[in-house]
Amino acid sequence: MDVTNPGIITHNIWGNDLVGQVRRNGGLTRYYHLKDHLGSIRVTVDAAGNAVAYDDYDPWGMLMDGRSYNAGQADARYKFTGKEKDTETGMDWFEIRGYDSRIGMFRGPDPLNQYHSPYTYCGNNPVNLIDPSGMAAGEYYNSSGNKIGDDGINDQKKYVTTSTVINNNTSNGVTNWSNVQQNTSTVLVPEGAVITSMQNEVQANAKPNNEVGGEVYNTPTGEVNVNALPGAEGQLSTSGQASVSVNTSNYASIPPAATVPGATFSFSWHSHPSGTLTERPKVSPNVIRFTETIVTVYWEQTPSPLDRDNFSSNRPNMVIALGSQSNGGQQVYFYNNSGIVASLPLSTFWSFKK
Repeated sequence: MDVTNPGIITHNIWGNDLVGQVRRNGGLTRYYHLKDHLGSIRVTVDAAGNAVAYDDYDPWGMLMDGRSYNAGQADARYKFTGKEKDTETGMDWFEIRGYDSRIGMFRGPDPLNQYHSPYTYCGNNPVNLIDPSGMAAGEYYNSSGNKIGDDGINDQKKYVTTSTVINNNTSNGVTNWSNVQQNTSTVLVPEGAVITSMQNEVQANAKPNNEVGGEVYNTPTGEVNVNALPGAEGQLSTSGQASVSVNTSNYASIPPAATVPGATFSFSWHSHPSGTLTERPKVSPNVIRFTETIVTVYWEQTPSPLDRDNFSSNRPNMVIALGSQSNGGQQVYFYNNSGIVASLPLSTFWSFKK
């Protein structure tokens, strides 16, 4: 019922979300909503396509002065990102808490405690992100570590993908997140407990010239990481190639696939060393020519051809690159036998630990 006119009854039309309304006032009149990329209702039209209401918003969702219109025919309670605006408080209602576009903040705390302030809206990125539930404000990240989407499902899962993948699977402000997840450019990030285990292994056993790593298994209670014994230290050289590898034939504990019913192998991971070597190239094992230019060499940071050849899982493997950022390090690379599928800054990846 229209609270401003009790004689009129409004029925919302729902598709993937709110797409229009039918108003009953003697007869039936249909109206349809036109939305922007955030799902905010910008224009409402009647069945003939005539605009009967429109709104413009600032980046935080506040209605702009002199930029709204309503002919009084349509029920215009639904506004920013398609949420209902309470005319008494001026707040938009996001299922579990109210949002105040006048200050760009929620009025209630975030139960997931995702940001520096529990009242922050979408990580202070309202132009690109939405928060369908008022709770989970972004689970999809790009290669720069920025949140670029939220499927509204409080499952604690995080993905790496691209804005292009999301845009290509978005229509009329509604994203098909199932299609985004199945895209070959989208990668599921390991669970927080697994990331904690990986970080502990790197901090404890990774040296400048060796590798550490392990295997991750799916179990009925979640993902489990099993660390391999650290690899032997290698020797960088300016006169030839060098390589190191994790000791995948021996593990620090028994893989759960052998002991836990229902456990299955998911993917493997390993680090790439941070060591560097600066010297004049040797013309023979014991001879240095001082006219030679001093050079610096470092371990390869991206997945190597050998890494790709050894790929043997359905889910992309991982390289944790510990070297200098200028050399491609301080990144996490997700790869298969064809090459790199996705990547994340190492600092962002560590921030997902539990």
